[in-house]
Amino acid sequence: MAWFDIWIRGRLGKKHPDTLQSKANLALLHDKQGRYEEAQQAGLLLVEIMSRVLGEDHLDTLSTMGNLALTYNHQGRCGEAEALQKLVTQGTTRILGEEHAQTLTWVRDGQDRARQAGKPEVAGSLQESGKLMVVSDPLETRDQRPGKLMVASDPPEIRGQEN
Repeated sequence: MAWFDIWIRGRLGKKHPDTLQSKANLALLHDKQGRYEEAQQAGLLLVEIMSRVLGEDHLDTLSTMGNLALTYNHQGRCGEAEALQKLVTQGTTRILGEEHAQTLTWVRDGQDRARQAGKPEVAGSLQESGKLMVVSDPLETRDQRPGKLMVASDPPEIRGQEN
């Protein structure tokens, strides 16, 4: 266990949101390092604790679920990844709305995972829903206006594209 983890748990407590976020960051680091079993175990435990402490519809809980879906995807467990991704997308849509940047990020992640799982029809149906314009670089979806994301339903002059 890292010294920081011991310190933060001792100062804030095991169930403090900052402690939980620190653990979530560690689980994501395990995933990025290819330590998928450790990432999965930490992610499962965190989702359980966060659901109880923060609530199932808390954005930190949903984000941790999304990271667990990523780990499942890396493990080749595409069905479980897709199911979790769907819950995350539904939750962020309910809380933040369909066109919020975070919701659109989870939708795009769902598209990416569907493509990786060999399900282009799922990825295509997400795109055709009119909620997200797929681009290779997420920064390309930013409009010049602060906080505004370009979506497929925006007029071409806003998106900077012709029909």
